[in-house]
This record gives sequence, C-alpha cells and structure tokens, in this order.
Amino acid sequence: MRLINDETDLIDTILNGFLRSLFTDLGSDYKSGFWASNTAPLCPDGETIRNLCSSPSKELKKAWQKQIDGSAVCQLLLIEPKNLITVTPALTALAIATYNFLKIHSNINHDKNHDPALDYSLQLCQTIPPAANPVDGIIYDNLIEPCCQLWRKTSAKAKMENSFLAALLRTNPFSELKNLDLISPAPIKSLAESYLPHLQENQESPDQSEPVTTGSNDDQKWWIQAEKIILNPPLKRILRDPWLTIPENTLSCIGLGIFFEELRRRGKKQFRTPILEFFEAYDFLQRHQMQPEGEGNRYQRLTIIRHLLESKNREHNRKGNEYFLKFRALLEIIASEQAIPREFRHLSREFCLQHLAPLSSLATVIGGEREAETPTFGAIQFSDQPEPGLR
Repeated sequence: MRLINDETDLIDTILNGFLRSLFTDLGSDYKSGFWASNTAPLCPDGETIRNLCSSPSKELKKAWQKQIDGSAVCQLLLIEPKNLITVTPALTALAIATYNFLKIHSNINHDKNHDPALDYSLQLCQTIPPAANPVDGIIYDNLIEPCCQLWRKTSAKAKMENSFLAALLRTNPFSELKNLDLISPAPIKSLAESYLPHLQENQESPDQSEPVTTGSNDDQKWWIQAEKIILNPPLKRILRDPWLTIPENTLSCIGLGIFFEELRRRGKKQFRTPILEFFEAYDFLQRHQMQPEGEGNRYQRLTIIRHLLESKNREHNRKGNEYFLKFRALLEIIASEQAIPREFRHLSREFCLQHLAPLSSLATVIGGEREAETPTFGAIQFSDQPEPGLR
C-alpha cells in the first residue's frame, strides 16, 4: 500500500479535504466524495509537519479556521477570536493521526496486520504533547471525536486491537473523560484495583488495551487538568451529555465511579455540585424515559445490578460491583449529609433511598479513605413518607 511521506503539497490538499469533511461526514459513515477518493495514509516526517504549519496553503488555512470556529470555543469559553488558537505542529500531527485512524478503520478490506501506517501513527501520537488547557482540549476533541464515533459503530468482529484509539485519547484528558466507555484513562485505571477487590485477584485490567505505566507526577498532572475541566461550567455541561448517553458498560461505570469518588475525596465543595448535577440528571431521565410496561419498569439498571449482586454466580456478582461503583460518590454524599441534598430537586427519594441505597449492603466496593466496605446511612429511613430533614 502506498504511503504519502514527503509530498508536502499533496499532504496539504488531503488535510484540507479531511478537515472540511469532518463537518459534512460526522455520523454518516464517511461516504462523501473525499473519502470515496481513496486517498492514501499520511506519514510525513517532522520537517514536513512543521512546514505545513509555517507555510500552509490558503485553502488549508481556511479549513483550519472553519474547524476552530466550528468548535464553538469563542462562545463556550468567552475567548476573543484573535486570541483563539495557533495551528501548531502538535495540532497538525494530531490531524494526521486522526485522518490515518479513520482511513484505516473505515476500510473493512484494509489489512491491519503489520500496517506501516499504523506503526507510524502510534509513534506519532507519542510525540504529541497532551492538551494543556481547555481551548486546546476542545480543538483536540473535535479531531478525536469522529474516531470514537466510528469505533462505536464498528462491529466487534471488524475491530482490531485498540492501542491506536488509546494513543489518540491519551493526548487529551477532555476526550478521555468524554469517552469513558471506550478506554480507561491511565490515572483512573491505576486506581481500579483499590476499589474492586476482584481485580486484585484476577490481576487483569478493566479494558483490553495494553496496560499503561505512568508516574505519579503524570497522574497528578492529569487530575489537575481534570479538575479544571469539571470546574469549568461550559466544559462540565459538554461532558454531562455524553456521560448520560454513552453505553452504561463496565468501563464507563468504573470510570465515572472512580472519577466522582476521587473528586469527592479531595474535599473541595465545588466538586459536590457537578457530581450531584450528574446524578440528578441521571435520575430524572430514568424516571421520565418511556417504558412500555409503565412505572414498574423504571430504574431498570438498578434492578439489573441488584440481581447481579444477589447472584451466587461469582462472575455475575463481580459485574454487579463494577456497575454499582458508578453510584459510590452519590451514596457517600448522602451518608455524610444524612439527607438527600435539598437544592437538587430532581434527585428523588425513590432513586436514592428506595432503589440505590439498599444495594450498598450487597456490594463489596471498597477504596477511598473509609475503612468500612459500605456506606452507613444512620438515621435515614427507607419509607415512602419523608422524614424530618429529608425530602
């Protein structure tokens, strides 16, 4: 298969078409004229990438501007367009990597074994510095998101090993948080065994990507960036929608559960609000989603978790604990405050006390600073009538 290495003008033209296609092909399986043209993977060296930044064609400049404007960074983060972003070699390298990802994975007849374009792209991703601020995070995510959407649409049989997707996501903590159902961020993955005892027994990772070794300094940088993201109101809102709609699988439940609980443990009151806002929205959607068999079908996920936790089958029980971990921080807040927080009107007693809290006695989720294996709810009563101090 032909690889395009040093033809700067051709790479410029292909990148221009790729950036423009993201607006027309997103969600359409990449069937436009650009993708039908069967362009080759891009494998330029560092000098060529730098030239694409310092001397881009007018058309490529326009394509980048459209990409940046379409990200709504100005409106979301209140940044003046003139101070918006500079197209750096890192951003150009990410565009090349995401183009190659879509090119490789959208072609079902492509031989993905010993693919030089894949090897090149994995090495290229290692040279891309992670997004350092919210603006970079949104721009990076605009490029990475089509790769995540394509991965979700690809059938299990057609998927290859996911190290390429993991490499792309590692360049942007914001994208990692948006796509917790696909890959566990390394700082979260490293904590999974401390929350789920059975992972210690199995010594297996919660996802199938290659294990990632990061130092404590790298993990701390990631958490600092994650804190900035969750405390930024526009970014917090952008994250909440994917968290409510991504598949509620083992990865997303473990990822959200550890993320929320680690934020709660940091003791900052600001983190309490985004945690409870998410569960309030989750509860509201669960109660108001259309169910063919009426109200008795509400909170189906919690019913499934209860059956898994009650099962004598060890694997079922483990899976129930993994799903239940998602709600750990909410239960800890309720137990600590001895009430459902009053200001969150759509966070219901039915959800918190009648359906969710009883599961804590069945689960073996551990971790955090607390020594007990399950939250203690003290004087909270599980009844249909509100008690004094509770809604």
